[in-house]
Amino acid sequence: MAEGLNSKNSLGANGEKRFASLLGNKFSECDKKLGDGYFIINDEKYVFEVKTTEGSISSRAKLNQIRPIKCITLVTYFKKANLWSVVNPLQVIELTKTKTRGQHTECVIECTQIEVNKLPEDSFCTDNNLFEKLFEVSKIYETTKYKKIKDQCEVYLQVLKSFNEESRQTLISMVKSEL
Repeated sequence: MAEGLNSKNSLGANGEKRFASLLGNKFSECDKKLGDGYFIINDEKYVFEVKTTEGSISSRAKLNQIRPIKCITLVTYFKKANLWSVVNPLQVIELTKTKTRGQHTECVIECTQIEVNKLPEDSFCTDNNLFEKLFEVSKIYETTKYKKIKDQCEVYLQVLKSFNEESRQTLISMVKSEL
């Protein structure tokens, strides 16, 4: 059986399972294109992405494939320390705004890395107060600032999709013209 990055026994999958287990009925799955699932508070669903690391909270290790454009909560499980970090979508954007390019892309808002030691100090919590931290973060989703940024990210996403299709068609034409 494969034990690769996306296998059911990978480090990341283990963090996702632990998160879902702690949330119990306050968790539900979602389309993987949206994120890793929903945490449910007062019958509202909030999308999250879970990352898992073996690194310490003070390490320069990087969390990979963070997608600020999704405007979702970033939850990181620090396996060795048995701690969590819950970073709201606006903080995710704040952590990436000074980068000059993305991870495997020119566009930083599309995909980026975040250094573990840059996570906000107030984002950390334990199993015991994880749900309270998620409740606190859920309030961000109701703010005018979040809604404006989410709308702008949707605009960027549509522009990127359009550019992707345009560039794909250009490449197809280039290849055909060389035959």
